[in-house]
Amino acid sequence: MSTSPAAGFTGSSAGAPASGAAPSGTTASPSVKGASAISSSSSSIRASMSPAFSSTVCAPAKIASVDTIGPQPDPHELSARSKRHLTPNRTMPAPRFYCTNIGHHSAEIDDDEATHARRVLRLTPGARVELFDGRGTFAVGEVQSVAKSMFVQIDDRRTLPPQRPRIDLAVAIPKGDRAAVLVEKAAELGADRLIPMITDRSVVNPGSGKRQRFERIALEAAKQCNRPWLMQIAPPIAFSQLLDDTDADLRLIADTSANSEPAKPQIASDASIIILIGPEGGWTDLERRAARDAGFTPWHFAPHVLRIETAAIAALAILRYGA
Repeated sequence: MSTSPAAGFTGSSAGAPASGAAPSGTTASPSVKGASAISSSSSSIRASMSPAFSSTVCAPAKIASVDTIGPQPDPHELSARSKRHLTPNRTMPAPRFYCTNIGHHSAEIDDDEATHARRVLRLTPGARVELFDGRGTFAVGEVQSVAKSMFVQIDDRRTLPPQRPRIDLAVAIPKGDRAAVLVEKAAELGADRLIPMITDRSVVNPGSGKRQRFERIALEAAKQCNRPWLMQIAPPIAFSQLLDDTDADLRLIADTSANSEPAKPQIASDASIIILIGPEGGWTDLERRAARDAGFTPWHFAPHVLRIETAAIAALAILRYGA
């Protein structure tokens, strides 16, 4: 008993014509009719397309040649950025540490400096380090051990004289973070001592807490700029007391008044200098007269009024480096 194929089934059997063509004397199945209709419709659509549309949309995409793209990088060659990360920086300076007691052959570093070496820098025996004591002694050595203290074997040790001329910066401390900027830049520019000064119009009276903070800032600045001598932070002092106590050879008071001297003062190489920088409200007439009576020369170094920290930086640059 034979069965007839299900409606719509187009599979061929042995001896049947290929390509789905209906055998002679038979009627094409519905599926074959549908395929022919779709093919005819696609041909009509392509024929109705404009030549421009056909060439831009239907044309096969052109693959850029190597000559068009340019030379391709070697996948096995490291990029410049990778080389920077993988190649050791041979010129990187040795880390610098503050050590109050640098011996001729060895030194011991403890407290915060040793903690920084161990936990942050992760130094190990054999690492090269630099040491300074803030009083002119500078040394280079090799780490022997790192624990609660760090022991360093000294290879080279020398003492450098303080920079001349000696410069004391007496300043009415500004508010907020501007005080930190002032201390940092004064240390970098080579002030020997920072004297917080209390004037009639001062808005900040720095206590012991601020003094300790200023000392930390001065220490970090000295480490960063390779300065062998630390800038000292004096205790706060009243303006009138400062005038009585000073013994500097050259005494200057920053003042924008009409009678002040605009030119750079003549400075002997072995002189000691003190420069007074007033508060935001300026000097009072009484303070100007008192300073003049104490031997201070009015001095201005800019055509306009400067903020406290800006005036301090400008004055130090001129006095120290002749800028």
